[in-house]
Parts: sequence; C-alpha cells; structure tokens
Amino acid sequence: MTRKKLFDFLREHSLLTTEGNVFYAERAFKINSIFKWFDKHKNKLSKNKIASVLNDYLNNDIDIFIKNDKLIIVRKKELE
Repeated sequence: MTRKKLFDFLREHSLLTTEGNVFYAERAFKINSIFKWFDKHKNKLSKNKIASVLNDYLNNDIDIFIKNDKLIIVRKKELE
C-alpha cells in the first residue's frame, strides 16, 4: 500500500487528524501491517473476508496480531 493510499484510508475512516504539519494516526502502523499482510495473502482470502475483518477491527470488535506470518484475530470480549 502506498503512503497516499494509507493516508486516504485513514482520513476516510476519521482515523487521521492533523495539527499544523503534524499528523496523528493512532492505528496507522497496525492498519498498514494488516494491509501488507492481506496483500501478501490476497489469493487465499476473499475480498468479503478482508472487508469484514477490517470493518470489525475499525469498529473495535476485534484486535489483530500478526505472528509468524499468521493473522491472529481476537474478539474483544475474549480480552476482557
């Protein structure tokens, strides 16, 4: 994912704020990592599954970890 596409995505989902020339994007690193993982494994996953996982993450329903090149999805209820 290009930097511009990442910034556009973050802005579209109200995850990016600016103060002067300083950008604040609390979830940018993880979202970028998720996009890179999905891009690497896109032939194994449907676009609907990718969209569903991203939607759940953005809605704070799940947390996502990448370990040993595997995507680990944990429902927030399981973390409480």
